[in-house]
Amino acid sequence: MAQNPHITFYSRMRSLFLLKASEAEQFLKLNNKLRKVTQTAKEEWWAQKCEEIEELDKQGKQDQMYKAINDLNRKKSRSSISVKDENGKLISDPDLVRNMVERIH
Repeated sequence: MAQNPHITFYSRMRSLFLLKASEAEQFLKLNNKLRKVTQTAKEEWWAQKCEEIEELDKQGKQDQMYKAINDLNRKKSRSSISVKDENGKLISDPDLVRNMVERIH
């Protein structure tokens, strides 16, 4: 099984970062290469998403097209709330957690 090239670059960069300053040139070369690889991957991902949206438009699936566009534009919430019951067990049911949070506020 092939390892992800991003992980390989990151691990090599991390090991170089921990070395002496004389290794900085090699670190910078790897860092630039990593930037290029990630930028290419990002551009490919965006191109794929655009093609999917265009295909949905051609098929006349307007609702799915707008949902796909909104999914790309929507900002993800980074906060999370952990709720535990009286025994200290973590509650994972989203509806129950929402109800408990509403009661608290």
